[in-house]
Amino acid sequence: MSNLNIPKHYSTEKPFIWTDSLAVVLLRDTLKRDVEILRDYPRPSDIKTLYSASRNVVLREMMLPSDNFLAEHLHMLISDKLFNGFYTDSLRNFMQEHFYRNFQDTIILRDGSGLSTYNKITPRNMVDLLLAIRDLEPEEAKRFLFFPAGGIDGTLKNAYTLDQGEAFVWAKTGTINSVHCQSGYIITRNGKRYVFSFLNNNYVVPTSYIRREMVRIVTFIRQNY
Repeated sequence: MSNLNIPKHYSTEKPFIWTDSLAVVLLRDTLKRDVEILRDYPRPSDIKTLYSASRNVVLREMMLPSDNFLAEHLHMLISDKLFNGFYTDSLRNFMQEHFYRNFQDTIILRDGSGLSTYNKITPRNMVDLLLAIRDLEPEEAKRFLFFPAGGIDGTLKNAYTLDQGEAFVWAKTGTINSVHCQSGYIITRNGKRYVFSFLNNNYVVPTSYIRREMVRIVTFIRQNY
């Protein structure tokens, strides 16, 4: 204990160090009953899965606000579904063997959200992916629900303005330190459809500069092609 007076508006943060033994202590204290850690507990053979929302609802919830936490959860759930456990290394190997080999360039992804400098991908791969999504869902109205619409919702709500009263770009963004990316679909005034991908990195200017330049280029394509 300290006898010093705490300054007004003083705040401090301390990390929460999680351990199995700490969880047991906290649960015993809260539940007022005995709690033990189960070791080598076999998974029941008759386990059932309860689904609370449709796939499309979950994907839209992840994509529009760019919910990386939800992306990581889906990563773990898919691993559990395929390998009966959170074996993400096995999932990465599975994706490399069955999906990534179909892309033009090498892909290395270390997590579900993309928030890692260990992830390696190219704009050409992103275009390949968007074209693959188009083939899986040819109906634009349904496919575009998974992407923020420029000037309307999600992470592109304030980035773009409507052109002739309508949205013309549907895209996913991604941002970490000195990296800002945007990939998606464009519909031009002439009705042409394009897929695009910007992967900007190692810049030292504010991200808003990068964002404005992408918006300028995409808007130019909309109005002139």
